[in-house]
Amino acid sequence: MMVQNKTFELIKRLPKAELHVHLEGSVTPEFWKHLLEKHCPLDPIPSLDELQSRFRYDSFQGFIDVYRDIIFSFRSPHDFYELTQLYLKNAVKQNIRYVEMMMTPWFIIRQGIDLDELLSEIDRAAKEIEKDSDIDLKLIFDGPRNFGKEIVQEVFNMAAKDRTGRVIGVGLGGDEKNYPALLFIDCFDYARAEGFNTIAHAGETAGAQSMLDTIKLLKVSRLGHCLGIPRASELESLVFEKGVTLDLCPLSNVATRAIASIEQHPMFEYLQRGYPITLNSDDPGMFTNSLTLEYETLLSLHAVSAEQLGQLSKNAVQGSFLNKTTKNRLITEIEQVGQDFGQ
Repeated sequence: MMVQNKTFELIKRLPKAELHVHLEGSVTPEFWKHLLEKHCPLDPIPSLDELQSRFRYDSFQGFIDVYRDIIFSFRSPHDFYELTQLYLKNAVKQNIRYVEMMMTPWFIIRQGIDLDELLSEIDRAAKEIEKDSDIDLKLIFDGPRNFGKEIVQEVFNMAAKDRTGRVIGVGLGGDEKNYPALLFIDCFDYARAEGFNTIAHAGETAGAQSMLDTIKLLKVSRLGHCLGIPRASELESLVFEKGVTLDLCPLSNVATRAIASIEQHPMFEYLQRGYPITLNSDDPGMFTNSLTLEYETLLSLHAVSAEQLGQLSKNAVQGSFLNKTTKNRLITEIEQVGQDFGQ
């Protein structure tokens, strides 16, 4: 028990990177209530208990329904200033040093919010936190695949209009069963030609074939969720051959019922197989979790060594889109914490 308690302390001290987290999914019940009170003062506002009850989901679609209602609660660019600050303040407390934050601006722009103003407010919020803390925020625009190729392309076009320098990549989320990777080849070819890094959700609800097609057709650097990789399969070989980082979100998968229980999640098996996995909170406000809790959950369930925890942190840095110099600096810091911990 003493060794495990010491290892929990290591989790707090490790410099960490988070690569799979959605800005809109950082909304807590308290923040949602704040938005409703701010923008709908004359309407009956649900109680905090009522909003909290909506953050318990009976299916992936149930989660999407709540996500949609939250999106409709945003009415001004300043809302995203506040939300960015909320996430980053929590991230600093967890010793998260680098974040690649996903967001889907198409939903926001449809409500009449200007893209430049939206990004300017996110940038302003991030600069204020970065000024006083050792953390760096970048953005990845996520294309909503279930709205079709044209809308995904529109989101990627928005990424090309960024004036803040925050947007470094694009991705693909949503219904992978009915909107497979094949439909979006041209969009991803365009994104790479524009100099963007590319990622995609795959294997969250559609299994191994979805992941295989996404790597082959969309040529992504990272996959999000990645449930169901068969041992000694073509998919496993391709992950190693292409160096594809696997961004796992265990507590998210339980919350959305993608898996029945946390004990069924393959995170430890993947770690033992030597896959380049990372841990991530996905939608920390909506799932009442955090990156630190993801690490602690892994440690609580499995006999994870201090070296393996350090490797998870290094995987996130190595799988990020940081430049080589910054990667090397962070990896050196992670290794130093590990050495100090072992003394």
